[in-house]
Amino acid sequence: MNVLCIYAFIKSLHEEEKRKLLKHGWSLYQGNKDYYSKEIDKFSLSLVSLSFAEQIICSLRRGEEVIRYVDCNPFDFLEGWNQLWSRNILLEEVHFFTMEDVSDKLLNLGWERNDDFPDIVQYEGFFLRKREDSQVNKYYFEFQDATPCKALEYPERLKQANLL
Repeated sequence: MNVLCIYAFIKSLHEEEKRKLLKHGWSLYQGNKDYYSKEIDKFSLSLVSLSFAEQIICSLRRGEEVIRYVDCNPFDFLEGWNQLWSRNILLEEVHFFTMEDVSDKLLNLGWERNDDFPDIVQYEGFFLRKREDSQVNKYYFEFQDATPCKALEYPERLKQANLL
């Protein structure tokens, strides 16, 4: 599946882990001790610690940062995911965005339409929402998974949900 951007949420990152990031080529973004970034091949990775929310957001996109998801360069989910994770850290939540409308396909594969919100299809902790960027009149789709899972095991979870 081609995606536009991936966000993974983790609970914490200890000081030792932050030092390891710097040793492995990550840099502090403009000297901010809570924002790390790294460029790998065609991917831009970032890790931002949100102290007010007590969580860390890891993001991946292809190319330069853009304001709208619909302007992102698509990339293969697995190719990007393998750039983001090299160890089996516990993920609290994962979001990813695509331009592909796969809702009918997923409904045919056992996903269900949400009774309260008909624009949402769901399956065992996964939610797919249709979103509109009203400034450019384009639609994109957000997958959200709030089921904790180990990073290196996550692609298998996606396969079980018929997403890969």
